Amino acid sequence: MHYVETSVLASYIIASDPGHETSRKALEDIASRHKLYTSSFTLIELHNTICRKMVKEREWELVDPLQKYLDMYLKADEKCRFLLSMVIIFLEDRLGVEFLEEASIYDLVSVVPGVKMPRIFMELVELSPTLLIRVKDLLHLAYASALSNAYEIRYFLTRDVDDFERVRDVARRRLKIEIILVK
Repeated sequence: MHYVETSVLASYIIASDPGHETSRKALEDIASRHKLYTSSFTLIELHNTICRKMVKEREWELVDPLQKYLDMYLKADEKCRFLLSMVIIFLEDRLGVEFLEEASIYDLVSVVPGVKMPRIFMELVELSPTLLIRVKDLLHLAYASALSNAYEIRYFLTRDVDDFERVRDVARRRLKIEIILVK
């Protein structure tokens, strides 16, 4: 199964993105043969990116029919509120993307006496020395890793070549996840 991070989904949804066609072809091909998963973190990052760039700055245009539906709203805050549910339905319908959560990754664990943090953040602390990438990218890998046992996630799709290309071998060895660069 495949975990899809934000950069691939954003370029799939944003028609004016330079990587749109590449992401569209890759995701539709993989979705025709395999299950695609992502996390609530991806959903929030995707929502924030689209709201910030497309709604507020008007830099991007979404694929049809998303843009048409979004244009029915006049105010930016209305567009952003509508956007979240619209993106979920669109990705589920077009690609069969399943948005996963695992309650146990939010269980609090002790860092030092008197200091606790969610298990997923502790995973970041443990992965940081070997996967030297931005925290948001590390969080995606940690989510994929945490979900991998329950959902048999073995592949991680990204367009973020700069960060992920240099950690492919470590991710394969340490997390048993193959990073696939969609470029």
